[in-house]
Amino acid sequence: MNNTISYELVKEADREAVKGLWQYCFTDDDQFVQWYFQHYYSPLNTLGAYKNGQLAGSTQMIPYTISLRGCALECGYIVGVDTAPEARRDGIARGMLYHCLETMRRRQQLIALLMPFEGSFYYPYQWSFCYFHHWDINELKLQRGSYGEMRPVNPQVEIPLLNRIYETYLVNKNGYVIRKNDQWENMFAELKMENGYHYLLEADGKPEGYILYYFKDNCMMIKEMAYCHYKARQGLLNFIYSHRSH
Repeated sequence: MNNTISYELVKEADREAVKGLWQYCFTDDDQFVQWYFQHYYSPLNTLGAYKNGQLAGSTQMIPYTISLRGCALECGYIVGVDTAPEARRDGIARGMLYHCLETMRRRQQLIALLMPFEGSFYYPYQWSFCYFHHWDINELKLQRGSYGEMRPVNPQVEIPLLNRIYETYLVNKNGYVIRKNDQWENMFAELKMENGYHYLLEADGKPEGYILYYFKDNCMMIKEMAYCHYKARQGLLNFIYSHRSH
């Protein structure tokens, strides 16, 4: 049999097949999968690998705008690299990554981002870690400080407030997402499905920091933390440290 593999954007009719590959390859529950394919999935941003005319793999390229050295740059966030079990070891993942980069070049998306399940899988393709931080909670003992008060965020009305903190935090920093309101909303929706929490740090009634997090495998997974100055950072670290009994 001629095992011809072709790479092209998927068709609308392939939606359920793409979803089925995602559910087979990843551990996300059905609620998250349904939400993801409603809010993020688009055939225009999904590359399919077709083996003998049948979908054998898919990869999604979510568009973002990031700031780098004062310039707004279009980029693609690669997610959902999956291959059908019967088609593995055919070089499909390598081929999809190559064709994703070619697609992004044509779209003038100059940077490719991804969150790896395992860093060593992507090293041969010349991706490198740029953001990763692991704390042992005891390391925070000398970095924390008593400052401000914490209260839950109301995402229905306080996204503009959080965005002001976010933009203040990112002054003189590089490589961050220029975030729109719908991206904030999607982030909070995803956090809710992770049974997560969102808290605001205030000092004298003034918002000066926030933290978004959830718990997994005896770890506190911080999706995002931002603050306006060093004392606010100390206050947020103090809040994290208060969870050491978890």
